[in-house]
Amino acid sequence: MLVSSLARELESVEERLRAEGIECVRERFRLPSRPQLSPSAGFLACAAGGFLLIGGNAAASFLAAVGGAALLLLDAYGFSPVAWLGPKETRSVLVVWGTPSDRKRKALFFGIPLRCRMTGSGYFSREETIRRAASAGGLILAFLLCAVSGGVLLVILPPLPFIGALLGTAMTVFAAREWARPLSRSDGSPNRSVSWVARLAAAGGDDFRPFLLVYSGDGA
Repeated sequence: MLVSSLARELESVEERLRAEGIECVRERFRLPSRPQLSPSAGFLACAAGGFLLIGGNAAASFLAAVGGAALLLLDAYGFSPVAWLGPKETRSVLVVWGTPSDRKRKALFFGIPLRCRMTGSGYFSREETIRRAASAGGLILAFLLCAVSGGVLLVILPPLPFIGALLGTAMTVFAAREWARPLSRSDGSPNRSVSWVARLAAAGGDDFRPFLLVYSGDGA
């Protein structure tokens, strides 16, 4: 139901853009389907590291924590290796073509959500802000687990089963939250994508124009 609603809204935006004299094309991409596997796998690896620390297996705990932290760090930079190994689904996006790359400068891409609340500093979403803050907190805990398990392994720190239990439980909660996170839904904010596309398309003039991608709002 949500997907069909987004498809209809995308068609409406496409018609409005053409009415504004802005040519756009519909592109379809195969992307990892939900739930996203990489962050969940990263948090689960760190949870295993925390519980291994309880049993005094500092070496295995350190390896699991480093692997989980690496997955989370890659996911934070937009590369989700585990997610791409899972099932895919097709998504649509409207593309307003810009100036291609050349030797002097690179092509510039702007992603604009369908229903958006744009501010002077970009796209504002309270839900997304909370999610990113939680993910950043989980990444900090992952590095803390690496430091603690590494310290125990090098006999710099004494065995810390309480810390292992605490971090393992927290990482399990993070993994469950990532797995259960639903598809992004409209938060009631107005659809300003057409006005933003028109503004950005006109900003560069004929000399240089960015590529503009109007998408559903889902982070995938």
